Amino acid sequence: MEQKEFETLIRQIRPKLHTEALRLLTDSDEAEDVTQEAVLKLWTIREQLEAYRSVEALAVVMVRRLALSRKRTCILQKKKIDVSTFRHFCISVKTRFIPVYIN
Repeated sequence: MEQKEFETLIRQIRPKLHTEALRLLTDSDEAEDVTQEAVLKLWTIREQLEAYRSVEALAVVMVRRLALSRKRTCILQKKKIDVSTFRHFCISVKTRFIPVYIN
């Protein structure tokens, strides 16, 4: 696929990709990052795109997977933060942590 063809295709499908990312992430900046990442991945495989029946469908699947991966990473990072925050509210007794619950 030539550069002009690729640019035309992306102009047509980019709004749909961004909408899909925004639906999954609810943050406009994150959705834009995911959309851009998907476009970059498509660009790197542009020579193979003609083998796909629907490049739009491929792009939507890419965006969904990237958005869910980003969401999963965010959730895991929040859990790590919560655990470290929780340790600040623990009392150390003989090298064991006893949780102290604060209302």
